[in-house]
Amino acid sequence: MKKSEKTNVCGSKVAKMTLADYYAELPESRFPKRELLTEVACRCRVSMMTARNWVKNGMRPRDPHHVQILSEISGISVEDLWAEE
Repeated sequence: MKKSEKTNVCGSKVAKMTLADYYAELPESRFPKRELLTEVACRCRVSMMTARNWVKNGMRPRDPHHVQILSEISGISVEDLWAEE
């Protein structure tokens, strides 16, 4: 099977690129919210659902060590992690 090539013309320059080359040149996708939840879950050794409950739904961890980890990850002081009720 012959490789298909896409020709990109920009001014007088001609560069040939395959679809696989084009794909390889795309920037890595970033999902910062998911990355945060994944880091919390991994460092605290809890499920993604638990991490989501702490971060998004405002539930507080029972373990003070987990609170400290959340503070380290976010850069927010322990006292300011959740709004006062």
